Amino acid sequence: MKTRIKTYHVVDYVDFNEFASDHYGREVDFVAITESSNDIEHSFSPDGVMRDYDKEELNEWLAHDSDWVSIPTILDDLVAKGLIEPGNYLIRVSW
Repeated sequence: MKTRIKTYHVVDYVDFNEFASDHYGREVDFVAITESSNDIEHSFSPDGVMRDYDKEELNEWLAHDSDWVSIPTILDDLVAKGLIEPGNYLIRVSW
């Protein structure tokens, strides 16, 4: 069987919500945004590259012109701002 080893930054969804909400001054609810079930892990690989579409999505959300923003957009923005490292993230949902 072929395998490979991959390193992740492991984050609890509650910690992610708190960090992102504090930074943006808006509530971020990981479970609602991802429509996640319990006892699941979501993986992301943010690199900080923001496409025009991502920037527009984030700006509309920050201006309260939209109620929705994607988790990859948030993560890429946090990387672009130097608040988190680029790499692989595993966000764990368990309540």
